[in-house]
Amino acid sequence: MREKSLELIREYHLGVIGQIKAKLDQRLYSKDDFRHYRSLWNGVYGWLSEKQARWLFEMAKSTELMGDIVEIGSAYGRSTVCLGWGASLEDNGKVFAAS
Repeated sequence: MREKSLELIREYHLGVIGQIKAKLDQRLYSKDDFRHYRSLWNGVYGWLSEKQARWLFEMAKSTELMGDIVEIGSAYGRSTVCLGWGASLEDNGKVFAAS
């Protein structure tokens, strides 16, 4: 019983810490920086690393690569949200994803 209570307290504190980190990221970084979205991205299940996510975000917002984006093989959407956030900053087109 006591172990269950301690586990619930631990989970609660981890949740609070996550919320604080999310608010800090959104205040510290502008919308054109992937770190602004990091806490939202961490809430999406998948295997994509943060380094890979940043790269996709930067490529999608690049004005050199304007146009629609087609992602083939989207499992859970972790990479898709990065592409969508990046593309929306410069209005670079739409993102289409298929599993």
